[in-house]
Amino acid sequence: MKILHWLETRTQAHADATVTVNDYLRSRLISAGGAAEEIRVVRNGPLLQRLDRAHAASQVRDSSPLGRDFASVVTWAGKMGRQDRVDEVIKIAELVVRDWGRGEVGFMLIGNGECLDELSAMVADLGLGDNVWFPGWLGEVDLYRHLAAADVGIDTSLQ
Repeated sequence: MKILHWLETRTQAHADATVTVNDYLRSRLISAGGAAEEIRVVRNGPLLQRLDRAHAASQVRDSSPLGRDFASVVTWAGKMGRQDRVDEVIKIAELVVRDWGRGEVGFMLIGNGECLDELSAMVADLGLGDNVWFPGWLGEVDLYRHLAAADVGIDTSLQ
């Protein structure tokens, strides 16, 4: 960790400008020596005003965009890379479904990436195929419909 922090401070010492996705990371970059006026936050979440289009396209629960019937749906969405730790969601699914006996809970992992095949194999190996599914990469309206159908959103970031 000391080496990573050293590299972070060296990077900020030489950067003319930095782009990041949230205020937490902005504050980390500032503490690493980045100039506050040269760090821009661009965000990476949905534009809330566009959610109305998804709602108008379909009533989420009535049309069942999930194609599945669960009492509760836990959702993760994003690019499935090793650094994204999506395997942790599958471990949580195993805990909830197996250890806690909550078979009425579904886990929807939206997106794609280099780990999708590994994650699918992990779900199959654990016998969680009835409770964990991968709708793939979705267009904006379908993504919003699926997110609106979720009862719980889950994030695997370390922050």
